[in-house]
Amino acid sequence: MSSFIPDPTARLIDTDSKTEFLAAPEHPDAIALYQYWQGKRGGRAFPDRGDISPSEFSRLLPHITIVEVLEGGRDFRFRLYGSAMAAMTGHDRTGEYFSKLEAAPGAKISSEETRRYWMDYGRQVLEAQGPVFTKAPLIPGAGERIMLHSAVLPLTAGGTEIGQVLAGAFTMAPERTQA
Repeated sequence: MSSFIPDPTARLIDTDSKTEFLAAPEHPDAIALYQYWQGKRGGRAFPDRGDISPSEFSRLLPHITIVEVLEGGRDFRFRLYGSAMAAMTGHDRTGEYFSKLEAAPGAKISSEETRRYWMDYGRQVLEAQGPVFTKAPLIPGAGERIMLHSAVLPLTAGGTEIGQVLAGAFTMAPERTQA
């Protein structure tokens, strides 16, 4: 079972708005993670998990999630759920299976919708057979608008098929909106 992270800055994805899929990453840290992934890829379709050394991008680690692909994408498991992600959502999902996810504390969506959201997101990278870049609004507070940018990057796990996913999720500095 996941634990609640008591953090007054916890934010949730704004499920009333659409996630925007991007042709390339827009956030500077998402760009840096993608460039790192590209450098490790070489001439292959994807780098292997063994090629990835977290010490080489330690500044980004709090924002990093590593997901294991199970049974060809029938399920997924969070191997790592970065501390910034846990603080942002108020929920640490390390070790959780997508098929058994519960809604985060205070979420506007049900546990079933949470599972469907994450399963669909996991399958996006398998269907794309390449990197996926997104931008999604977080639920605003006190007139601020925060965008969550992600770079979702496939990895092999000792073979040629996607076996894991390296993802980074980064927020843009809040912008004040007109009331």
